[in-house]
Amino acid sequence: MSEQVRSTNEIDLKDLLRAILATRAWVVIALLVVTVGYWAVQTLVNFAIPTVHTYSSRINLVFKGVQNGNYPNGSPFSINDIVAPVVLNRVYDEDGLSAYINREDFDNAFSIAPYTPDRAFILKKYSDQLGSSKLTSAEIDALQTQLNSDLNNAARGSVALSFSSTKIANVPKSLIEKVLRDVPKEWARHMVEDVGVARFDQQIYTDKVVDSKMFESVDYLISFEMLLDRVSLLEDNIDKIKNMPNGLAVIDDKTGSSVTDLEKAVSDVQKYQIAPLVNQVKSLGIAKDPEVVRLYFQNELQQMDRDKQTLQQNKQDIEDAYASYVKNESMATSGSSTSAGGVSSGSMIPQIGADFLDRLVQMTDAGSDITYRQTLNKKLLDASNQLADQDAEIRRVQDVLDSIKQHSSAKEALRSEYAEKVTKQLPAILGELKGYFSVSDRMYAKLSRQELGIAGSMYRAADGDIISKINYNILSVSHLRLWLIICFLTIVIVVPAVMIRNAMRG
Repeated sequence: MSEQVRSTNEIDLKDLLRAILATRAWVVIALLVVTVGYWAVQTLVNFAIPTVHTYSSRINLVFKGVQNGNYPNGSPFSINDIVAPVVLNRVYDEDGLSAYINREDFDNAFSIAPYTPDRAFILKKYSDQLGSSKLTSAEIDALQTQLNSDLNNAARGSVALSFSSTKIANVPKSLIEKVLRDVPKEWARHMVEDVGVARFDQQIYTDKVVDSKMFESVDYLISFEMLLDRVSLLEDNIDKIKNMPNGLAVIDDKTGSSVTDLEKAVSDVQKYQIAPLVNQVKSLGIAKDPEVVRLYFQNELQQMDRDKQTLQQNKQDIEDAYASYVKNESMATSGSSTSAGGVSSGSMIPQIGADFLDRLVQMTDAGSDITYRQTLNKKLLDASNQLADQDAEIRRVQDVLDSIKQHSSAKEALRSEYAEKVTKQLPAILGELKGYFSVSDRMYAKLSRQELGIAGSMYRAADGDIISKINYNILSVSHLRLWLIICFLTIVIVVPAVMIRNAMRG
């Protein structure tokens, strides 16, 4: 009896295989229906969603400050600056893309993201340490913080630039590759030349401050005042360059001049070209309109007198502050000495008495006292020098006013001769000054690039390759994978269903 029960409960593999094979016709029909339906749907979708073309390149950012999220001059950096509209629009115009794609589609096709090829290596480096059961919670937090820092630093150093669109099928591949190389190149040029991210935070004047038309429109003596002011600005440029790192060693690439050569050239222009002309104009009282010149220098003299009074008051305030500080220090020292003497005479333990503590306090404050005195002395000296310069300038302007009074006594022929000479030589002097301003600006830009870490460019190609990919909406890998999954599920469903149907019919 038990053998009969065992035999009824056992599964005959041959019968099972026969039952499965009996479903093959239905499985084939189901697979055909599913396949036709699936690819028909994909074909319809393909008409609605055209083929996507994608090109990408990778660049390494090498400028100083990128790891801290800053440009070399300290201004904030964002990877989106590389695909800013001002950059893309210039590339669009220069590469002649208007014949293939409109500007809006071109701008929208670009995207940029951090590129971290070392991400897997960094994660593996920390995974073993974080997996240790011997770490405390504090050590785990420190490792996680360091892991995030390393990942962030790796992401800031490299970026992936992508150009992806459905509307670039007619654009030559060589042109797209050129665009992907031109975008970072234009970004670097724009940020360095137009924005000035590679420059020190210094006020350097350029040749734009020498406006020839403005000099020609004013009277002779007023134009010389403007000329001396421009020379002063040029001397400020030279002083700033000399104080920059390697400033004394910098050489202008265009003229081969050093900063000391430039300084001497400017001094010669002032001494041998400007000064003789000014002296001739002053001695003869040459002026196009003497009354206008007189009013101008009278106003200048009044303003200088007011500035002198301000400087005198500033100097007096510094002297009063210094005298008050010295007086208070003398009173404090005298009082502490008296108090310390009284306590020491009646104290049984003088080595830790008030005298000893007071001496410690005095030794502690000695450094700050000397620094404060030195600061006041420096301010006082600067104020005195400014007053002396102001007095010299007042005397110079007064001499100009006195020279204007000689206008009527000068010989008209001699005045005309020197006026013509000034009119002829002034443009040449202005041209020389403009050239010297350009030299100082080039020196400054060269020092900025050297000091701030710009070595020819702000980026470097990671591998030089342009990766292209075409996303076919029908025969893509994802669609084939999805079709295989659907076929497998169809078999799983159809085979048991047909087996049950056949069993019930039998």
